[in-house]
Formats: sequence, structure tokens, C-alpha cells
Amino acid sequence: MATETESSDRRRALLFLGVATAAWSSLCAGLHSAGHSPTGPTPLDNWYGIQAFLVWAIVPLQGLLVGRLAAWRSGADAAGRWAGTLGFSSAVLFLVATDVLAWALVGFNQLGSVLRFTAPGALGIGLAIGAWQLHRHGPTWLRSLAAMLLGLLAAGLVGGPFLR
Repeated sequence: MATETESSDRRRALLFLGVATAAWSSLCAGLHSAGHSPTGPTPLDNWYGIQAFLVWAIVPLQGLLVGRLAAWRSGADAAGRWAGTLGFSSAVLFLVATDVLAWALVGFNQLGSVLRFTAPGALGIGLAIGAWQLHRHGPTWLRSLAAMLLGLLAAGLVGGPFLR
């Protein structure tokens, strides 16, 4: 039976994951509606429109993967499995929020140059929040950071080919 802390961590992590997924899907739908396409090669036309649906499967998978992998590699207690999910979701929310803001302020054509700064910022936020939450469940700071980095890299490998 789950403890009250574990249930609270689970609810918070799943809420953040749902909001992050909806935000990314909305951004993709907005880019598609505005007639934009990713600058790199894509397997199909209208990729942002397709991606608006893909994120509903891929982002939750990534978030749950980060949570499980980070908890396992860090040695966190059972309740710690939601820490990595919260860190991942926070990183996605930061990235999407900065993309929306940059799109509004400097336009679509400048998103790539803004991403050079916001992507490392999102990684840093995901690492910091995830490691902080993992550390609450037993592991040292160093183990928590290393486990979160591994989890976030795994998420990139899973989602990278599909999400742009």
C-alpha cells in the first residue's frame, strides 16, 4: 500500500506530466495551424500536426521511463520513482514555455537560435528538480544527479527521433 507521501508525489508527478504533454501538444498544434514545419528533415509533411498527436504517447512514456530509471539507478526508495518524472515534466514545461514566449517575441525563424540557450536551461531545471526530489528519497546528491542525467538522456533517445 502506498504511503501518503508516495501518493502525493505520484499525483504531483502525473499532474505535471499531463500538463507538460498538453502544453507540448498545444504548441505543436499552434505551429501547425500557423503553417510552420520543422527546419530539419521529417518523415511526413505536416509534421507539427502529426507531432501534436504523437506527444500524447511519447511524452508520458518518456516521463515514466525517467522516473523508473532514475529511481533504480540512484537506489531511491520505492516512493522515489516519481521524482524523475517530476524532473522530466518540469524540463518539458520550461522548454515549451520558452518556445511559446520566443515564438511570440522573435518569431518562428529565430526559435533555433533561442533553443541554444533554452535547451540547456531546460536540462538544468530537469536535473535540479529531479535530483532534489530523488535526494529526498535516500540517495546522495551525486547519485541523484547522475541517475537523473541518465534518465534524461534515455528520454532523449526514446523521443528524439519523433519530437522536434
